[in-house]
Amino acid sequence: MRHVGEIRNGRNAQDVVLRALQFAESEPKGPVYVWAQREVTEEHLDPEKVSDVRAGEVWSPIEPIPLSKSGPYSTI
Repeated sequence: MRHVGEIRNGRNAQDVVLRALQFAESEPKGPVYVWAQREVTEEHLDPEKVSDVRAGEVWSPIEPIPLSKSGPYSTI
């Protein structure tokens, strides 16, 4: 499992799902697990207060960053 996300309330569902997709699409690609308690999935949300997500707003994959050669572990 590359990432585990918990939807704690309806207001954070969008961010949790987008973050999980970001991990799933990052190299090495792999499965993610997103879960929520039943009470959260039954929560009533005002549609006016939920932001509209467009395909262009999906977070891009995480790029690998090499370790610094001058870091604290450079002599190992």
